[in-house]
Amino acid sequence: MNELKIYKSSAGSGKTFTLVKEYLRIVLDHPEDYRHILAITFTNKATEEMKSRIVNSLVELSEDKNESLEKILQAELPKTNIQREAKKVLELILHDYSSFSVCTIDSFFQKVMRSLAREIHLPLRFEVEMQKDEVIEQITEKLLNDIGKDAELTEWLSDLVLQKLDDEKSWNIESDIRFIANQLFREKSIADQLLTREKIRTVQKQLHALKKNFESKMKVFGDSGVSTMEQNGFSSADFTQKDRGIAGYFYKIRSNNGTDKYKPNSYVLKAAESADSWFPKSSQRKNELAGLVENHLLKHLREILNFFEEEFPRYTGAIEVLKKIYVLGIINDLHQKLSEYREEKNAVLISDTPKILQSFISTDDAPFIFEKTGNRYKHYLIDEFQDTSDLQWQNLLPLIINSLGSGNFCMVVGDAKQSIYRWRGGNMNLLAREVRRELKPFDSLIKEENLLTNYRSKRTIIEFNNAFFSNIPAIVNSELEIKEDTLLHLVYSNELKQEVSGKNDSGGYVNVQFFEDDKPLEGEDPGESVKWKEKALNKMFDIIQNLFRQNYSMSDIAILVRNNYEGNEAADFLFEHGITKILSPDSLLLSRSSVIQFIINVCRFLTDNYNQVARSEILY
Repeated sequence: MNELKIYKSSAGSGKTFTLVKEYLRIVLDHPEDYRHILAITFTNKATEEMKSRIVNSLVELSEDKNESLEKILQAELPKTNIQREAKKVLELILHDYSSFSVCTIDSFFQKVMRSLAREIHLPLRFEVEMQKDEVIEQITEKLLNDIGKDAELTEWLSDLVLQKLDDEKSWNIESDIRFIANQLFREKSIADQLLTREKIRTVQKQLHALKKNFESKMKVFGDSGVSTMEQNGFSSADFTQKDRGIAGYFYKIRSNNGTDKYKPNSYVLKAAESADSWFPKSSQRKNELAGLVENHLLKHLREILNFFEEEFPRYTGAIEVLKKIYVLGIINDLHQKLSEYREEKNAVLISDTPKILQSFISTDDAPFIFEKTGNRYKHYLIDEFQDTSDLQWQNLLPLIINSLGSGNFCMVVGDAKQSIYRWRGGNMNLLAREVRRELKPFDSLIKEENLLTNYRSKRTIIEFNNAFFSNIPAIVNSELEIKEDTLLHLVYSNELKQEVSGKNDSGGYVNVQFFEDDKPLEGEDPGESVKWKEKALNKMFDIIQNLFRQNYSMSDIAILVRNNYEGNEAADFLFEHGITKILSPDSLLLSRSSVIQFIINVCRFLTDNYNQVARSEILY
């Protein structure tokens, strides 16, 4: 029983089933331990699902209605009467449900923090603020209210507005302030590395100098190339691809007109390899061109590309930093407003919890701290471990160490490929290798197991995924010119290729298509050519029609897109083509209901008979 099990899995391989099985294995062996087990998930929905599955499994086992699960548990507990013990555990849990500890990691940390409020010097009746966006809205408003009162802040924000206008963007700075305020809520907050406005101005000057130096140098390169061509009586028309080729590149880089103009295209890169690709073979002046290229232009181009390769990353980096550098100057102000908000509202933000606990928790304190919660947990089961952040893991680590050191059982289960909470600091590397490294003293107790069978998907889909993901690391490393094995190799290794379950041994279908904009014909307006998105929408509609002909219903079809805007585009397209029964986030809004809009506009027209917009909406 004294071990740490690390289950690595993939989609559909039974992660939740495995966690439920391990929970049942503990409580069927020692029924009273139900109050000493903590099962952690990451969402409220997953919590409810896990609780339901544990209770339902106990009901089925107590009534001898789950032969397959009983067989698995009996093999691990040969001396246990599964049916009798399941009934006993079920009664204990239902009569003491508050001790049935299955919860989200956030709610667990909140419980710990409330129990330690006195020791951490928090108000005993503090409120937990869950809505980060509302907090950001309020501290942004407070900051803007200081304009005109705080001279230095006013000057700084004025400079920010002027910079946005120079960049031909909206002068509205609220979105920029909200963006930087959002960074204060991250685990690795920039509030820990604050810079003064004076220091920021120094950095700003350095970045402007770097940017100007790159553009000036590229302009000199371009001027030199164009001058060499024109002094020898040539123009871009004499070279391969004309304005799109190497000659056009010289003209572009001397114009300082946007970062994209500096990037060499395939024609330019090919021209750097040899003189033969600079001009058409049918050129009447090819001998003159060949001499000019070999003696001057080829060497000049290679010098440009060497400079570009070395300096362009720094140049683009400087541009991106300069876009936000003025916003960085208000971090101190936002941080102060956030502190004032906490004090006024007597509130602790949900994002504060891991940081507060980390400053208080150590391995030696673990028994005391977690007994203060009112429970003495011995066994820890952590689901979706790939979404655990470094800070959350450091807060859980003393628990795991204490548990293993006391001869108890712990387990983590997850799929590093499904790490979706990167924005919350989720670290897929923890599951891949860090857990074993940080628990090295308990190495003999650590057992790793791969859950390889996919019980959810059909054979064709599983085989496609295996082929696709096993090739991804090599492709990425090749593109990035990385030679050593990376985390991608570890996460998508052949050892984690999925196997097909017996019930899904056949069937499934995968089709991948790529769409590109049509290139306009000579003399054609580029706006008239068919865009890739239009092609994709038409293809989507054709596929749906084909599925209808095969007797699939609308409820069998799901359309996934990158964002809500594209979702609305797809929904509107289908609606225009006669498919009106669509469920989407926006279709469920009252504002999208034609009936509701009709009623609202009737009310508007009744109160103002001159409202022509409302009248038109009613008629429509």
